[in-house]
Amino acid sequence: PSKTKKVAFVGISNWALDPAKMNRGILLSRTPPDKNDLIKIGKGIAGKENLSNMDGMLSDLASGYMAVYSKQKREYYGLRDYYSVIKGVSRKASELNISPCFGDIEYIVRRNFGGHFENFVPAELFLQEF
Repeated sequence: PSKTKKVAFVGISNWALDPAKMNRGILLSRTPPDKNDLIKIGKGIAGKENLSNMDGMLSDLASGYMAVYSKQKREYYGLRDYYSVIKGVSRKASELNISPCFGDIEYIVRRNFGGHFENFVPAELFLQEF
């Protein structure tokens, strides 16, 4: 393949590495996603079966994450936390077969964005977008 068509990958294993491979590493650097990217990711995680129950709230969930991400002093909360919120809301929408209520969303957000750093309370900031 040409130099521009090469693909890199990361392998994760439970097996111990031999000394020759221990000093190898990779750095993946990407720009943070914007709100439209987060909505697309949310639609992909939610799946077609839950999308009708979640479509209206994906924009609010993306806005909530962007508010937390932009206000934090150091990158503590990342995409993994956003993905967990989407999965939790999707699971709840699947159980109820309707859009989850604010109380359900609040519980899921507090579970993933709980805690505080001095005067910064991420769950409160996230929930202000609803």
